[in-house]
Amino acid sequence: MPLPTESEAKRTWKALESRINEYLSEIETAVKHLNEITSYSTVNHERQVKNLSLRHAPVVLPEEHCTFPMMMIPRQPNEYFYGRMEELERIDHHLDYRNNSNLRTYTIYGRSVRNPFLLGSEDKR
Repeated sequence: MPLPTESEAKRTWKALESRINEYLSEIETAVKHLNEITSYSTVNHERQVKNLSLRHAPVVLPEEHCTFPMMMIPRQPNEYFYGRMEELERIDHHLDYRNNSNLRTYTIYGRSVRNPFLLGSEDKR
């Protein structure tokens, strides 16, 4: 059998390539359909639920033990801080190691006012 000419080979290849693309498209459609079917299966659903429950399960951390007081930092009294004795007593009660040996924290935040033109009625200056 003689070899085909270049133009015959190109024409034959185009037809073959078209059939290959059609078959690939049919295979892709079949694979998508199988994925849809299996994604709704009971086994797959149970696996997804298990993965989600593991991902969102609470993490148990080991218990930490310590002895209080851990450290006392000496500070000079702030002459501009006064009042709020009730709040200070609540903080002291919450952090007092004699009430509970668990590690506890308490966050205090605020701002410092140094400009005399911005002083409020509660400031000592």
